[in-house]
Formats: sequence, structure tokens, C-alpha cells
Amino acid sequence: MVRRGCALSVAVFGALFALYVAFFSAYFEWPGNLIAAGLGALFAAVGVGGLGHIIWTWRDTRAFARADRGEAPAHGQLVVAAGQIRPLGMSLTSPFGGESCVAYEYEVYSQLPSRRGRTAYTQCDLAGFAMAASAIGTRHGSVRLLGFPILDQFRQERASAPEARARARQYAASAQFEPMQGLAGLKMFAAFDDALADADGTLRKDFRLKDETIPFDRCALGERIVQVGQQVCALGLYDGDKRALVPRGATLNRLWPGTPGEVRSRIVATARSQARLALTFFAVSHAMLGAAFYMSETRHAREPEDRQASAIRQALQDRNVSALERAVRRGANPNARDTYGLAPLLDVREPAMAAALIRLGADVDVRDHRDGETLLIRAARYGDAALVRVLLDAGASPHAESMSGATALAEATRSGHDELATLLRQAAAMTGSVGGPELERPRGNVPPSSR
Repeated sequence: MVRRGCALSVAVFGALFALYVAFFSAYFEWPGNLIAAGLGALFAAVGVGGLGHIIWTWRDTRAFARADRGEAPAHGQLVVAAGQIRPLGMSLTSPFGGESCVAYEYEVYSQLPSRRGRTAYTQCDLAGFAMAASAIGTRHGSVRLLGFPILDQFRQERASAPEARARARQYAASAQFEPMQGLAGLKMFAAFDDALADADGTLRKDFRLKDETIPFDRCALGERIVQVGQQVCALGLYDGDKRALVPRGATLNRLWPGTPGEVRSRIVATARSQARLALTFFAVSHAMLGAAFYMSETRHAREPEDRQASAIRQALQDRNVSALERAVRRGANPNARDTYGLAPLLDVREPAMAAALIRLGADVDVRDHRDGETLLIRAARYGDAALVRVLLDAGASPHAESMSGATALAEATRSGHDELATLLRQAAAMTGSVGGPELERPRGNVPPSSR
């Protein structure tokens, strides 16, 4: 059951992590997407846990309501058994207090000095639990308790008297400990599963977590006990054939001290507090994550133009369309100019990157302020037919002239790129240009044509 619960928690976290990775991968680069997804999944898991606690508490309070109405327990139903608990045979004796009881759990911690001179208990040396076959006397008769119940609602008593330390030594000397040092400690999960699913209600488990001699004079001793005849409320699934509460699936037997009214008030108050805390944490953490996301997604918009141009240029140099899209989405102007007044598009040589930058808003006819050339003019001079086609398809003007009066067609013809010249002549003709005479235009300080 413990292993199943751990596996379910891991599965839920994994599913949330996958969802957050899918979302953040569109906005953050590696490993930022994984870090953001990990934090988001952790915070979401806390929120899901809060909602789950509300659902479980609602289910539990319905069982308490049935008990308040005096309904007889039904087979397979979640039932509250309230009354005095007593052993069906011999009772147990608590390890440190020496009290008669029906169940106990204990821990022995090493006492280590902290840096500030205070006492700190940091290492668990011994641990264990036990339960005697027992039953709760309810208004509908005795109900047995099968499977070790969770005792976290019982107060843990700290023992430090010499008598308690002497009993601890005696208990340790007589107990048959299961070694749990190192990786063997993982077996404790299986031991807890066996205890929680115990079939006859009688069990005892003792674990030793270190090989060294236990210094009982300097150890912290803690135990929780369920006293004989104590008023308790047990919650579990009722087995009519056994007249017992049995653990099944994800439902474990739980035990509280007190009357049904007192216990119900406590679990409702605890559920509200935990759910409020979990949902508040979820809201605050996601608000912070959202603020960080917003700051990241708008960071280029708060930068000077030359920094925006650098972000665009870096993505172009890396030939990374995703990075280019990310930079523009974060506020980088695709027409931003660097400290020399140059627009990034003028340096592009990759047709795919040019198409992406133009699609993202770059001016296809942007000019170099030094010579008035457009990218189409330069691509024609280099004979880059693929880039020329991309630019023409994006609406680049074949009539644009440099400061010297050169056009893309003139540069293609001058450089001997005849097929490219034919393509440009056709493009010019389709937009109303006169092909031919422009090749004979005298070169000089002729102002570029305006768009």
C-alpha cells in the first residue's frame, strides 16, 4: 500500500511534469524548460494534494455522519467504529513507558550537538511498532481492527527518565531487529505494507538502522501508544464476515483518540487548514511563476534596440528558427538596428532564415544606410537563386535601386547570372518595370527610389 501510494504520487507528478514540459518548451530553452516544468509540477502537485484532501475528508465525514445517525455497518462500506478498544488476548507493554496498551510505535534518535551548542536529534537508530489482536466495543457490537492503523493522531511521548532508558536497553536486547542499514532501508516500505495489510490483527516489527552500539544515555526516546480501554474512533472498510475493519486498496485503517464528535471536528478543521494552505501555496507559487514567465516573455521589449538586434542576429547565426520566433515573441523588433545602424535581414544568407524573419515582420526591402542596397540586390549579385526566390515571393521590389543606381537585375546581369537575370526581368515586368534600359543607366550618385 505504501509502495502503491508512492508509485501513484510519482505517476501524478510525472504526468504533471510532462504537461508543463510541453507548455514551457514553447517558451523556454533547455534546461530552462525542465526547471520551470519541475517547479510547476511540484506546485501543481501540492494543489492537487489539497483538492484530494478535501475529497477524502468529505468521504470520511460522511462515514462519521452515518455513525452519528446510529446506522449499522454495512459490508464493504467505509465505517467509523467508535468505543473503547481492548485486546482480545494479552495486552502489550510499551517499550519505554512500560504502560499496558493494545498498540504502540517507537523511535530512538541519536543525540548530536549542533554548531550553536544546542541538542539536535538527526539520526534514527531504532524504530518499530506492534499491535495486539483487539476489538472496539461499538453500539452495534465488537468490531475487530485488522491491519496496523495509522497512529499519527496519538501524541508522541518523549521519555528521558533513567527508568525509561533502562527499559529501552532491555527492549533492544530482547527484540529481533530487521537490519535496515544503507539500501536495505528500502525494505521498510515492504514491511509497512505487510503491517498495514495484516490479516489477523497481531504483529510486531522492529528495525535497526545502524550497526554501531546505541548510546541510550544520550538518545531521544519517543513512543505513541493506544492504551487498553481508551476511547477511540477507527475508520476503515467494514468486512461483515469478519466483523472487522480491513485495509483494502488505497483505504487504510486510521485511528484517533476521542469521541466521534471530537474526531470529526478535528479532521474537518485539519482538512480545511491543509486545503487552504495547499491552495494558497499553489496560487502564490503560480503567480510567481507567471510573473517570471511574463518577465521572460517580455524581456527584449525592455531592452535597447541594439540589444534586440543582437538577439535576432544570434538566432540567425545559429540557424535556429525556434530561437528567432522566441526572440520576436519576447519583444525583439525584427527591424531593430545594431549600433552601426544595420538591420539583421541584410546579413542573412540562408533562404529559410530570411523567410522566417520576413514572416515575423522584417521589412523585406530594408536598406543598408551606407550604400542603399537591399538584400535582393545583394542576393542577385551573389547569384543566390534560392534566396532571390524567397525574397520575391515575400514581395521584395525588383525596382529598388542602391545609391549608385544599381538594381537586382543589373547586378545579376553584371555578375553573369543569366538565369537569375531572366527571373528578375520577369518579376520586374509583372510589376510594370521596363526591362533592359535599366541595365544601361549611368552609374553615379543617383538617389534610390522610394518605396
